[in-house]
Amino acid sequence: MRRSEIVALDREDLAFVPQGVEITLRHSKTNQEGEHELVAIPFTRDDTPCPVRALQTWIEHASPAGPLFRSIDRHGELRNRLADAHVSRIVKASVAAIAKAHNLEPTTFASHSLRSGWITTAVRHRVPEERAMRHSRHKSIPVFRGYVHRASVWIDHPSQDMFPLSVGLP
Repeated sequence: MRRSEIVALDREDLAFVPQGVEITLRHSKTNQEGEHELVAIPFTRDDTPCPVRALQTWIEHASPAGPLFRSIDRHGELRNRLADAHVSRIVKASVAAIAKAHNLEPTTFASHSLRSGWITTAVRHRVPEERAMRHSRHKSIPVFRGYVHRASVWIDHPSQDMFPLSVGLP
């Protein structure tokens, strides 16, 4: 999802179902008319970090109605709806927390990394473009492909069929 979509969510936009959570988007960059769009996020396996369970935990500690994501002041009190800029700061801080262990450069990440990262991961896992585009709500194949990072050049590389490749060797 785009950061503007994330910060615009209200608790009332969520419906928890046995498969995960269904999110109703009332407006988006590509939907200015206000036709509701549905985004589904499934539960992950028990041994995998789960965004749906994290969302449920957040809701248990946050307000049951109104803006879904709010800032927290230095006294631990919930404040106003998050602004777009907060999403980028949260992404950068999260990357900084794991940067060393995963050889990441925090300055290269921002809120757009959430969307492009999901698309890149989908391509790496060989999710067919039309399925990934349906979830990301892209209508243009060239725009969708612009999100796919360099890593996709190694997916199904033809040389892998001709001879074994050594990873990490010059």
